[in-house]
Amino acid sequence: SDWSSDVCSSDLLTAVFFGIGWDFEVVLPLVAKYSFHGGAGLFGLMTSAIGVGAVMGGLATAAARAPSNRTILLSGIFVSVLFLGAAGAPNLAVELPVLVVLGFWMLVLSAATNSRLQLHCEPAMRGRVMALWTVAAVGTRPIGGPLVGFVGQEFGARASLVLAGVMVLVALVFWYALSRRRGADEPSAVASSVDGVPAMGPGSPVPEPTAGVPSVSA
Repeated sequence: SDWSSDVCSSDLLTAVFFGIGWDFEVVLPLVAKYSFHGGAGLFGLMTSAIGVGAVMGGLATAAARAPSNRTILLSGIFVSVLFLGAAGAPNLAVELPVLVVLGFWMLVLSAATNSRLQLHCEPAMRGRVMALWTVAAVGTRPIGGPLVGFVGQEFGARASLVLAGVMVLVALVFWYALSRRRGADEPSAVASSVDGVPAMGPGSPVPEPTAGVPSVSA
């Protein structure tokens, strides 16, 4: 079904994004020490830059409407480009602002994939679908962390950021190809209702009283 393939493609994107792209505790110490010749203080400053961006991304996401496939596509592209920009930053005056913006779009991408899955799956399957999302987000990090660390050790700290940018972009292309084939960008009918009761919004017609239940007039 459409929503089950949506789960598979979104979980793959989530696994790559969190497993390889979210390993800042592995990458940033290497970047701080070997690329910018700093120490624990610089590592803390770079982590704070990402945190500031993430807070802004969380506030923006909370104020926005339900995310669409376009939200995932654009945020994924920005994340990939910003990873590459962070890898090529010549100095801290460039690196720190890039990390702030990267933190912003990473939070947007994370929230968008999570929300889209909940909106597109059947209500009865929502708990299991989100359990799979959690496995993809957290369970892949023990695999991605050593891989990112190996790349950073063998090819340099900046190579780890390049790896993250390229892999997120590859996963995004795969996700986009499947989403285009499905051709669905709005929540499914089953996901728009709870236990078979259609969701109502402004302008929705008031349902007729159920047989045997008297109507109440003003």
